[in-house]
Amino acid sequence: MNRGQFSIMKVTIEYLRHYFLIVLTLILVQAKAQVNFSSAGLSGVSITNPTSLDFGPDGRLYVAVQTGEIYAYTVQRQSSSSYQVTATETIL
Repeated sequence: MNRGQFSIMKVTIEYLRHYFLIVLTLILVQAKAQVNFSSAGLSGVSITNPTSLDFGPDGRLYVAVQTGEIYAYTVQRQSSSSYQVTATETIL
């Protein structure tokens, strides 16, 4: 190996070492991120045995229940921890 090849190899190893340290730092920073959840009340509806729920592209809350029905709820926020169902549609 000549001097030029050795120099290129040394620069490549230094680059990889710095890249590894940056990636490791990013992983550790993300590991410390906290996500907090809280529960909120939903009035105007009684949901029995829900199995799945998700917000649709129309902003409504879709809820599937154990008996097979799917409900679409229009939900309006009343306060920071309170929500009101203003309309209900049974899909199945």
